[in-house]
Amino acid sequence: MPGTAVSYRLLTESDVDGNTAAFGLATQGIGSAVVLNGLFWLALLISIPLNGYNPYYGFAAILGVLLLSIFGGLVVLLTRGEKQADRLLNRLVSHIPFVKPQAVAALVKKVADRMKVLAENPQLLYRASIWAAANWLLDAGSLWVFLFAFGPTCPRSTCWWRTGWPTFWR
Repeated sequence: MPGTAVSYRLLTESDVDGNTAAFGLATQGIGSAVVLNGLFWLALLISIPLNGYNPYYGFAAILGVLLLSIFGGLVVLLTRGEKQADRLLNRLVSHIPFVKPQAVAALVKKVADRMKVLAENPQLLYRASIWAAANWLLDAGSLWVFLFAFGPTCPRSTCWWRTGWPTFWR
């Protein structure tokens, strides 16, 4: 979260419109989550034949499919069913105090227009997906390097989950 705030501040200080900066950062976050979910599915496909099935895999897979379905539905609703999305949000927002339906409608219009621009540029989406995958894979690689260097376990005296919470946290 602090990284997003710093990114937003740096973008707006570089004369990027606040709405554009917020949309870009939100798109980056959602795209990164979609890529992470794709990597998770790939890891499942590799892990099940090698290590066998674990009931937690099924739960995580169903949750991932549900989240990706919601995301996909929102994208389709905003890019192809803009009027329906506008009506639906107008009905929902009209019941929320201090929120102006006109402002929400304008925001939905901007988001839908920007999503259409992204959808029209598959090369940009492809490059963004590759960089997002590289980001997650390099993070995982860094974790494995530290686990290899320090070992996956720690001495009993230094592991809080073995000795109990430190006294200053109680």
